[in-house]
Amino acid sequence: MKSTRESEDALDIYKIYFSEERKMKRSKWAIGFIVLLLAFSVLSAQYHFFLRIDRYWDNDGIFSTDNRIQSAGTSNTLRAKYSDSGYADLSADSSGNLVIDALSGVIKHQYDAAAYTTFTQADAGGLTINCTSDGTASVTFSDPVSLGTGELTAGSINRAADIMTLEIAGTSVVNVASTGANVAGTFARTTTVTSDTTDGAGTHTAAEMLGGLIIRSGLTVGAKTDLTDTAAAIVAAIPGAVIGSSFVFYIQNTDNDFGVLLDGGVGVTISPNDPSTAIPFANTGMFLAVCTNVTTAAVTVYKLGHSVH
Repeated sequence: MKSTRESEDALDIYKIYFSEERKMKRSKWAIGFIVLLLAFSVLSAQYHFFLRIDRYWDNDGIFSTDNRIQSAGTSNTLRAKYSDSGYADLSADSSGNLVIDALSGVIKHQYDAAAYTTFTQADAGGLTINCTSDGTASVTFSDPVSLGTGELTAGSINRAADIMTLEIAGTSVVNVASTGANVAGTFARTTTVTSDTTDGAGTHTAAEMLGGLIIRSGLTVGAKTDLTDTAAAIVAAIPGAVIGSSFVFYIQNTDNDFGVLLDGGVGVTISPNDPSTAIPFANTGMFLAVCTNVTTAAVTVYKLGHSVH
């Protein structure tokens, strides 16, 4: 009986030993499996991250966390893609300029579905701007900008051919300088009337002459010979003056007794007589001033006659 009990005790001890050993082995396998699983997860995430980066960036692209995406190579383009045939590229050139390359050549600035502006660029560099909301657009260009059939600059509009209608609102003066302008219809000029009451020889400025009408009076002792402004002042007062630029002006003599003659200032010649023949009392003399040289300023003033008023 004693040996049988001892055998049973030994068997129990053996079972307990091997049971604990199996538990230890299972624990080691579980711990090993968990370690391998963690390592796999880390490596998989790292591989996936670099795979995605390599998928979208070329030339060793760099993804920065300070609110920017930067490329270390020569390709720095971001692409907004809807489909293979519908996308736009955004990039910066070597000067820091922002470059938008739209596949269709159209850039849309949209407020809502029904109100947006499109900018369409042709291969030849032409630009069309269309406001879908109301059909109007206000555009500011640098100077100059080509308009296809003419040229628009900050100070002038040149039309290559055909007829152009120009409407200008407000009260500002518009100067039109042209060597071959042909005006059809009514063309109204602004006339400035000045009065000269000098009791002696007076001088008529370029502004007074261009104004159109000078009323002369105030003479008490005999006829007097007035002077024009200098040729340099007259040429400078005509916007875009060229050889042949001209204007008409009048001198009205309202003096009671004496005539008025006109002589030329420096660079100004009076024709056919220098000084002119007298404008009698109660007469108006008509004169035509013509620029004959605008480099070394020279002007000829032709007396076209006088008439009783």
